[in-house]
This record gives sequence, structure tokens and C-alpha cells, in this order.
Amino acid sequence: MTGAGFHLRVLGVLALAAEVCAQPAPGDAGEDGGPVVVGTSRESWTGFELERLDAALEFRMEYQDDRLRQKGQREERTRELRLRELLNLSGEAVIGHRNLFDLTGTVQLGYEDIDTESSLDDLDGRESNFVNLYDLSGLLLGTSAAPTTIYARREQSLLDRPFAGTIDQIVMEEGINTRIQSAVAPTSLLYFHRDESLTGDFGDIDTDVSQDTFSFQNALVINDAQRLETIYTFDHISESQAGGYFDEYDRHDANVVHTLRFGEELQPHELRSSLRYYGQSGRQDRQDLRLDELLTLRHTDRLESRYNLTHDARTVRGESQSLTRGEASVKHRLFDSLTTVGRAGGQHFEAPGGATSNSEFISGQVDYTKKVPYGRLELAGGLAFDAQQNSERGSTVQVIDEPHVFIDGFPIILPRRNIVANSIVVTPEAGFPIYQEGFDYTVQVFSDHAEIRGILGGGFVNGQLLRISYDVGPEPGNDIDTFSTNISFRFSITEGWLRGLALYATYRTVDHSVQADNPDEFLLDDLKDLLLGTEYRIGGFEARAEYNDHDSEFDPYNLIRFRAAYSLRINTDSTLVVDASRELIDFRREDNEVTFDRASLRWNSRVDRSLDWNVTLQYRNEDSSRDGQTEALEQVIGLSWHKRQTSVHISFRNAFIDGPGSEQTSQYLQFELKRTF
Repeated sequence: MTGAGFHLRVLGVLALAAEVCAQPAPGDAGEDGGPVVVGTSRESWTGFELERLDAALEFRMEYQDDRLRQKGQREERTRELRLRELLNLSGEAVIGHRNLFDLTGTVQLGYEDIDTESSLDDLDGRESNFVNLYDLSGLLLGTSAAPTTIYARREQSLLDRPFAGTIDQIVMEEGINTRIQSAVAPTSLLYFHRDESLTGDFGDIDTDVSQDTFSFQNALVINDAQRLETIYTFDHISESQAGGYFDEYDRHDANVVHTLRFGEELQPHELRSSLRYYGQSGRQDRQDLRLDELLTLRHTDRLESRYNLTHDARTVRGESQSLTRGEASVKHRLFDSLTTVGRAGGQHFEAPGGATSNSEFISGQVDYTKKVPYGRLELAGGLAFDAQQNSERGSTVQVIDEPHVFIDGFPIILPRRNIVANSIVVTPEAGFPIYQEGFDYTVQVFSDHAEIRGILGGGFVNGQLLRISYDVGPEPGNDIDTFSTNISFRFSITEGWLRGLALYATYRTVDHSVQADNPDEFLLDDLKDLLLGTEYRIGGFEARAEYNDHDSEFDPYNLIRFRAAYSLRINTDSTLVVDASRELIDFRREDNEVTFDRASLRWNSRVDRSLDWNVTLQYRNEDSSRDGQTEALEQVIGLSWHKRQTSVHISFRNAFIDGPGSEQTSQYLQFELKRTF
């Protein structure tokens, strides 16, 4: 029997089984006097049936011109003209029954000419390629207890970076996902293989990532009061980057969570137990086993207490660490206006070589909200104390995946002594690809801390969460007490002609005291931070003015910020958003005064059913008394027109970064003509 014949036999058997399952059992109707339906056709085996097929011819032209001028070096320039003629097919097909196998997707087939001229390697040539892009998805047994989706896609796109050149991205992914539908234990099984390549920016970006992933998720409902969730993910990742970086590693991430609810129905208590194992090979070799127990007791509708116990045993590049932490907290709400929270606990940390660190902590927080004449008053205040006893540490300790948020214009501070400079690794939240020092960020390491600054045009995005790993060198024994306070005030006017106006202020302090053989060796980040501000909102308009005195041992500065934003919804299909800000920053430790201007405009408009257009402008200017001026501008204009079966899309992007020692420009033009049939 041929392979095709065998597959048809299997599909026929599955279709017949689905048909038999759909048949009423004897006695369900007719035999016991029930109603007999006449005139309804019975779904039967249909083989291969094409439900829908749409076709289109597409012509696409893309032109990109990137230039980089650096003082003392010759100009680098890369130009590329890409012409594509494509046949686009999209549709839906059914094999057997619709609930047996339903296939949907799009396919792009065609021819591509690429003319490239680059000064990097004196390249001036032309190449022709066959284009095969697709996005296919098949649903197998869609109405069964285990619907399964099989998919495959290959995509090629250009990724925009603010004010910089685009990155050419190619993604190929194939996978299968099965969902076992059950009221007691719903389960999901997923496997996919993904290849991704990123190229651009004069050869500085050349990343290839290959990923194989298997994932298992199960939620077992033991009874009305108990639930057991299990999640396991395995990744095999191979990553290479420009400059010779290569790493191949496996990741195991397993988490089992048991939840028990008990007590009164209206105020149930909860015990949540979690056991997680994480293991990774390769350059960042580590194993991590963590146990968490969280007990929540709801004594009344206004009083709640929590008790948390954590034990984390970790091995990083052969060095073992362990952390045991216990914490208790009480939360009380009075008349929905006054909330009080108290916390107390301690932890024990063990590092290689027998080094230990013990700490005890206690804190209290009060939040008060009150409706007052003409508006609402919000007050908050808190105190915290931490006593830490650190033994002498004669070996290096690894800090893994420490979370930090990147704020454009400000450094990320790593407030630890003796950081090993070449050990710093910065990644996005997913863990890969690894960001590159000198291209995405710069590092300055001092004896008592380190500073990481993002580079304009690099991979960091304002407000992005980053994971930072690094090594900390040996340290003498010491005892450190930390006392911190915070207080905040906000008055929002909700009535009268000043409605929408708000005044606010926050003040927080952090003070350290050190006991050691040589306390002068320890410089800790004592902090006094005062923020005063006013805000006004009316309709789509918002304005804000702030003053921030950040008195810090590591990064002291004064900041004056002005910001205005306006959002207008012209109609259901047209919006206008404008945002502008100015920040005057005096970095006192560096004797550096910075004027930081940012502005953006986004206008999307639909003229009529056949015509849409959009405009985007972004401006950034950083004028530093120490580093000089860096100015960046990006403009994007897009136009889409369609009538009947013909559509036209035009997009133009122009961007530049002009700094003290270099100037980078990028232009990108795309023209697309499509005719459907």
C-alpha cells in the first residue's frame, strides 16, 4: 500500500469513528417513541474539500540606505534595493469532516532581486532568491476532547529601532499544540522548533537563535477546596552573535503549585505551596530548587494576615548558595479609608566558603484616603528597619537575574562593592538574546557600585525590565543596619473650575550604619529623595511639572521635569496623540548638567473607506555639559489606498542620530501594489 493510500485509510477510519460517535444510540430517538427528524442530511466522508481559496498578485519594492560617519574614520554606507513579485494564496480546506481536520493559512511564493552596495567589504552585487513565506495552521479533531493544532510559519520582516536603522528578521517556526479538555484536569501539551536570525547595523547585529521547546501544563481540580497546577518547560537553545559569541544550553523549568482553601465560605483562608526547579547549562550554568509556603488567614472582612516561608537552594557554576526567609504580615482596613500593614521577618543566607549573612527586618505602612471639600485627599507613610550581620567572605558570589527597570537618560545602579566588571551579563526578561556591551550599553565599575547606561539606538527600550547577572568579589565581615522612611501626599480637586488639578509630594530616606574593622571601606547608598509635583487633566489634555531632589551617595541629582500630552479622537477611525517633555538634570557627582528634550506625534486618519494615512514623529535631544549634544529624529509617513480588488501601500521612514563623535542616518522606503482575484 502506498504512503498516500495509507494516510487516506487512516483519515477514513477517523472520519468513520467520528461519524459513528455522532450517531444517536439505540433507543435515544425513534425506538422509544421520541421525535424522528426527517430531511436532515448526515455528514459523511468528503475526502479533501477546498472551502475557500483567495489569490492575489503582489509587487513590493523596499529601499534602505544606512550611513555611519565617525570622526577619524571613513564613512560606512550600506544601500539595498529589494524587488519582489509574489503570488499570495490564502484559504481553508477540510479533510474528511470539518471537525476532523480543518486547514487554514496563507502562502506567499515568488521571486526576489536584491541589489546591495556596502563599503564594509567593498560589496557591490546582485542576488536573486526564490521567496517562500507561509503561515499555516491545521486543527485536528476540533470538537473532540483533545483538539490539536499543527502549525508552521516562515516570516521575514524589518524591525524598527528608535532613531536607528532597521533590523532584518527571519523567523521559521513549526509546532504542535494539544489541549485535553477536562473539567477535572485540563491539560496542554506544546512542542515547537524556532529559528530566528537578526542582521543589520553595519555588521554589529548578526544574531542567530535556534530554539526547541516542549511545554506541559496541567490544572488538577482535586475537590472544591483543592487545586494542583503543574507546569514544565524544556528549552534547548543555541545562540550566536557578531564578535564570535556562541552558547548552546538546555533549560528545565518545572513548577508545582498546590492551593488549599478552607474556613468560612465568605472569608476563606488559603494555603499555597509551590515547589520550583530551574536548571540551565552552558555559560550561565545554574540549578535552582525553591520551596514557597504562603498561608493567608482572613480573620474578618477587614483583617487579614499572611505567613510566608521560602527556602532557595542554588548552584551557580559549581558554587552553592542557599537562602531561607520567613515573613509575617498583618493588614487591617478601617472604613475603607485607612489601611495599615505591618511586616516582620528574617532570613539566613549561606555562600561558598562558609560565608553567611543573617538579617532581621520589620516595617509598617499606613495609607489614608478621605473625601474632603472640593476633592480627595490621600496620605501615606511608612517606616522600615533591617539589621544585617555578614561574616567575612573570601570567595566570589554570583548574583543571578537581578531585576532592574531601564529609564532612558538615567543609569542603572548596581549598589554592591567589588563587582567584577567582565562578569556583567544583561538580558531581556526572556533570558536571550544577550545584550552586547559597547553596542547596547556601557558599564562603569567603581569600588562601591557599578553603573550601566543604555546607548541610543541600542536594544534597550524605555521602561523595559532587564535581568542583570554579575559576580561580587570577597568582602570583610561587617554589620549593617538600615533605616528607611517614606511619606506621601496627594490632593486631587474633583469639583469646581479647578477640577482635574492635583498637587502631590513624596519624601523617602534610607540611612545605613556600618560596624566593621575598617568602616571607611564601606560606602553605602544613603538616600534622601524629595519629589514635588502638580498635575492637571481635562478631557484629552494632561500637563505635569515636577521637581526631584535625589540626594544619593552613588547617583545624586536634581531634576526639573515639564510634560504635556494631548490625545484627540477625531472620529471612530482617526486619532491624534501629541506628547512633549523637558528634563533639566544636574548630575552633581559627575558635575554634568543635562537638558533632555523628547517629543512625539502620532496621527492616524481614515479619509474614507478607501484611503488611510498615518504620520509619526519622534524627537530626542540630550545636551550634556560633559558629553556634548546628541540629537535624534525619526519621521514615518504611511499611506494605504484600496478600491475593489486593488490596494496600494506606501511607507517612508527617515531617522538620524547626530552625536559628538558620530552621525548615523537611515532611510527606508516601501511600495506595495496588490491585486486580488
